[in-house]
Amino acid sequence: MVDLFQFMPEGQVSNSMERTSSIQADFNAVLATLEKLGQPSLKEMLIRNHGVQEPCWGVKLGDMKPLVRKFKHRQDLAWALYDTGHYDAMILAGMIADPMAFKRQDLTRWLERARGGSLAGHTVPRLVALGPHAWVLGPRWIELKNARKRAAGWVVLGMLALSRPDDTLDMQRLCSWMQRVGASIHDECYEVQYAMNGFLIQVGCGVEFLHQKAKEVAARVGRLNLDLGNNACQCPEALAYLKRSAQKGVIGKKRTL
Repeated sequence: MVDLFQFMPEGQVSNSMERTSSIQADFNAVLATLEKLGQPSLKEMLIRNHGVQEPCWGVKLGDMKPLVRKFKHRQDLAWALYDTGHYDAMILAGMIADPMAFKRQDLTRWLERARGGSLAGHTVPRLVALGPHAWVLGPRWIELKNARKRAAGWVVLGMLALSRPDDTLDMQRLCSWMQRVGASIHDECYEVQYAMNGFLIQVGCGVEFLHQKAKEVAARVGRLNLDLGNNACQCPEALAYLKRSAQKGVIGKKRTL
């Protein structure tokens, strides 16, 4: 039996023996369920095409939904599942975690362990964007030397623009970051280019006030020909995407992360 409390951050372990037993049972049951839901073909695809590392069972996100409904905001389980280092458990941890329960160092630690698949590109940035540390960690991460972490920072900033009310956004900083995208995107590696392009689209779609500015920057950026590996992922042309979104009448409409 796995001792889940070896994974928990300092100060998070309950002193209640009854609760300890209950959490341990849930933890073991979740891992057993994930293993049963695993699909070898999906596992092979994730490892071959998306950089996911073992251990991994290959569980579809849709198949995790019953677990998400049952254990939503069970932060005790989220800590333990993520720190198993098992890809499927880490994905589920991000789906059930309470974004308000994280300290900055917790999110930094999760990003450090986010390797392959959608962990660094979606799971961890989403938790940051939904929580109270987004305006600190997003700008901090885009300055890091590590490309994976830098890309995660751009994803955080794009999610903020797309999901949060305009009166809570720092328009001046968003403009400055868009200008930076226009000036430096072609000097970045593919992973960061993809994230910066996404940021530009999310700002242009999520903030009506900055839509025209986003189109101007997107016109300078042009189409990015990125090698995203042996998978079906594509990098949309930002200007064309923004024009289509305007035609659909969705500019300025906020999205739920």
